[in-house]
Amino acid sequence: MALLTVTLGAGATRFTAAPLRAMQLKVWQGAAASYVGDSSSVSASNGIPVRVASPTTDPTTIGPFTSGAINLNQWYAIGTAADVVYIQYTPEE
Repeated sequence: MALLTVTLGAGATRFTAAPLRAMQLKVWQGAAASYVGDSSSVSASNGIPVRVASPTTDPTTIGPFTSGAINLNQWYAIGTAADVVYIQYTPEE
């Protein structure tokens, strides 16, 4: 699995600028609550809640995507500005 970190901005922050295809995601939040989703309108009320990074807590797992890979440049995270969301992903082969 490959690793990616996303430093959150003031609003929804795109995972990557360039297309990067993934078959599964494992996501941890940084210091504060964060949410992810496949739309720039992701929010606390319509996003997938991300678990706190911890050695005893499993990450939030999204996938595997059985209908094909997703583009990480079409996924967004939202939370406290300057916080970090950590993503481990399975690249498309």
